[in-house]
Amino acid sequence: MQANKNHLYLILLLLLNAAAITINIYLKLPPENILLFVTGGLFYFLFLKINRIHLKYECDYIQSGEGLSGILMIIIAARFISSNIYIILVFTIVSVIFIEVFLNDIIQQNNKEAFIYGVYTNIIISILMLYFIQRDIDFTAQYLPAAVTGYAGVTDISAYQLLGAGLIFLIIFTSLLLIKPELSLFSHGLNYFSISELNFNKLKRTAIIMRGIVFTFLIFTIGLAGGTGNYFQWDRKNRSSQIILILFLVLYSQILILISLLTGPFIAASFSLLLSYIFYYYSKRKKVYLYDRNY
Repeated sequence: MQANKNHLYLILLLLLNAAAITINIYLKLPPENILLFVTGGLFYFLFLKINRIHLKYECDYIQSGEGLSGILMIIIAARFISSNIYIILVFTIVSVIFIEVFLNDIIQQNNKEAFIYGVYTNIIISILMLYFIQRDIDFTAQYLPAAVTGYAGVTDISAYQLLGAGLIFLIIFTSLLLIKPELSLFSHGLNYFSISELNFNKLKRTAIIMRGIVFTFLIFTIGLAGGTGNYFQWDRKNRSSQIILILFLVLYSQILILISLLTGPFIAASFSLLLSYIFYYYSKRKKVYLYDRNY
């Protein structure tokens, strides 16, 4: 019965994705960007898998403030350092990893703190961006769309760059598979992990660095066109459940891109932030938490 339901969801999501992609192509969205958002959906899926293993945050990357922080790092690099996409990418990776290490290793924030810090971060960065929008026309024209599409979505992307992003996804995905037994132990926390002879802190920092790299590619490819995937229940051991999640993530980004094409990036980004918080509060009402794990 469950298998039939999953097949129905798969067919429905495939049809909806096909419809959304067709509309976006009709509205003159380049095919390279379509493939870019599909790649972004795959990186988002990896990001959620690492979250399940490591942090187990109740909030997604928008609520934690990481989304707007990452976008701000991209804009700073593009505006003040270099227009070269590779330099921007490296700067953002280093900046994001520093933020991840500070939040999740140095101060070791828990679920409640992650949400509170995220609210403050989102308010401050939103005010800063509104200031730039009011004072700088070039900012609105060149950089604001990156909040929705990711920076790669507002630049010319070659087939080689798309292949490179796909290769990086495969390398990280394969790496996660190779250390799956260690990650399974790690996901249960320090007390459970101590039965092995492995170094818990070393694996923790490795997970943080991998999360930072994956997150950078996530915001580079889909920007804020996500932020809801963490609130859906899915089975890590069920392939059809994982494929359904990936198809939903791709569809969600395609819909937000469509909204951006029709109404502009500011409305689309605002809608994404609002919808993500709605999903967050709805998920809080539906779930029962026995305790707050703090590793």
